[in-house]
Amino acid sequence: MYYYNSVTLPFLQLSALAEILEKIDAERKTKNISDDELLGLRLIDDMFTFGKQLRFSIDKSVALAEIFTGKNAPKTSAEHATLDAYKKEISENLTFLKNLSETDFTNPEEKTFSHPIFFPEEKLIGSDIIPFFLANMYFHTTTAYDILRHFGFQIGKKDFLGTQVFAKLQK
Repeated sequence: MYYYNSVTLPFLQLSALAEILEKIDAERKTKNISDDELLGLRLIDDMFTFGKQLRFSIDKSVALAEIFTGKNAPKTSAEHATLDAYKKEISENLTFLKNLSETDFTNPEEKTFSHPIFFPEEKLIGSDIIPFFLANMYFHTTTAYDILRHFGFQIGKKDFLGTQVFAKLQK
């Protein structure tokens, strides 16, 4: 359970996000949209920008693996100035997830997590940590996707799901 929720699901979502970024990179170049313009897109003024949504998508995608294994992912927590920098960081974090095994998860039921904003005085323990991070990962990747759709990028649900989801289809 811990490996599947901390590695498999985030790997699929982060892979799909990487594929979307490749796809929209070509499209934005034909539309002459700069990195600054692209990363600054947002749905509404009080929401995070596309760049910030990417930042949180990466962070939340590897957070469970970091908590449950004690290993540090190569995320930077920086807001990058270019799409290529985000693509590179996603690639590095996919490699981090791919290199984890179930044996890296030692005593995950004893791990704890507190959030400085949402619940600073309380903590989540073991499997109770999983819903918080999966929900946040899906929220930020969905919002990044929604920003791109809102601004006319040619992506759809199949792109959001990613090719990895369909890799094991059988006839």
